[in-house]
Amino acid sequence: MAVEEERRTIALRVVQATGDARAAALKRQAYRESAASHVEFLALVQRRVNEGLSPRGDIVLARTRLASVRADLESAEVQLDQALSRLEQLLGRPLEAVEYAALRADDIDDASSDWTLPAVDDLVASALQASPAVRRGLAQLEVARAEAGVARARRLPEVYVRAEHARDGAGSGRSQIYLGVSSNFGAGLSDRATLSAADQLVQAQQAEVDARRLEVVEQVRGEHLSAVAGDRRVSVLADSANFSATVVQAWRRQFLAGRKTWQDLMNAAREKAQADVALGEATAARWVSVHRLRLLTEDLEGFISPLQADATTIPGSSTP
Repeated sequence: MAVEEERRTIALRVVQATGDARAAALKRQAYRESAASHVEFLALVQRRVNEGLSPRGDIVLARTRLASVRADLESAEVQLDQALSRLEQLLGRPLEAVEYAALRADDIDDASSDWTLPAVDDLVASALQASPAVRRGLAQLEVARAEAGVARARRLPEVYVRAEHARDGAGSGRSQIYLGVSSNFGAGLSDRATLSAADQLVQAQQAEVDARRLEVVEQVRGEHLSAVAGDRRVSVLADSANFSATVVQAWRRQFLAGRKTWQDLMNAAREKAQADVALGEATAARWVSVHRLRLLTEDLEGFISPLQADATTIPGSSTP
């Protein structure tokens, strides 16, 4: 169970590293799209300045915003490389081409959304049954109870019965039955101290099991709340990102028509990038919460087998 507990811990670290990589990849894509838009806007304002329709200060603003977005893009690239490096260290090998491509994918497909979230009480019951820490604690509790039983047995006398039947050469025989009692109490105070220590060990192991159960319950309930909140947050942020994209297009048309300022258009573009980044982070966080819940409530081999069957089953892949 101790080995199983360590395997589960490693699996949780791999899930977190994978989620970090996906979050960085989705942030990078958001900044890429924002940089492309700012390049287009810079060319647009340069034409308008040449035509005398906009002040030259608009060019300065456009270049400043473009430089800022490119700096954010560079930061996202570094975060992605760091996450991939941590993942390779956990795996103990370089990422394969299909794994590398899927982790760096620019889409926001989220296979974890296909998993129906069970009721929290069902998750808690499954987690308590699957937890290696709880199972190891229960085994240690049984050992402590057995040792306490041995300590009590040493304080009791041993009663024995022995029967004998002997025959001589003439064919006559004799039967005897012996009833005896023996004891090996030892020092009385020492025996009492040994028994008291054994009972205290049982109580300590029971408290340890209760503590591990409580820890599992709190962890599962916390992950369940994160998954539920993640679903709502992704839904809200997806709507926000779509609305921001619509606003950018509308503000662009109104800017060309003279009804919006260049500052308005730049602000709308920045808000769209922020909405896309938030959506990417929320999508990756939901994926992590769902898979952490599965690791906590399922048998580890049952969780890993479908992933081994399809090496591309990672966030960003279309395989559920």
